[in-house]
Amino acid sequence: MEIRDGTGTQNLAKVDGKHRLHTTSVNLTNAHHEVHIGYMFEGFVSQITANADTNQTIISLKTGINKKIHMFAFANTSGQSWFYVYENPTIVAGGGTSAVSIFNKHRGSVNISTIIDSDGVKNQADFWDETDSAGANITLSDGTLIHQELLGADRTSFAQSRGSGERILKPNTNYAFLLENEGAAANIHNIVLEWYEKNED
Repeated sequence: MEIRDGTGTQNLAKVDGKHRLHTTSVNLTNAHHEVHIGYMFEGFVSQITANADTNQTIISLKTGINKKIHMFAFANTSGQSWFYVYENPTIVAGGGTSAVSIFNKHRGSVNISTIIDSDGVKNQADFWDETDSAGANITLSDGTLIHQELLGADRTSFAQSRGSGERILKPNTNYAFLLENEGAAANIHNIVLEWYEKNED
């Protein structure tokens, strides 16, 4: 038995006539596979900033020891904003506005993430609003800027697919994902982080 498409292309799927075995390979992407085995996670923040220039929304986190984090960061904004990713900024324990919950994307799995917040709590990150991010508890300039992008009004960060946007984060390292107003506007900010975790090779 064969399956053909409308162009006449053959062997899109095939079953061996003698043994009734499927002879076409099936490709499961890493991300899909990691969801199924319970090692894929998500964290997010959303807020409406005050009507002021340079107001910020940040998610900060520290990666686990001996873990390779395959991270996909997604950001959008209702008004023109900068999107930055900083590696190893200084983050003081107890900083931030509130905790960011981390969810296993396999809702039946009991696995938790090795990501920690500034207090060292596993399976949590930190959210910073414009007031707290302007304080002394996070110093972005101490880190390395590894991504910068200017988003127009009602625009989403360019990395809308895992193929173009995936980053392999260093273990045991602070990261900050930041949206910052460009101009005075009460912007809607959304940052969504999605990742899966593997042991270091």
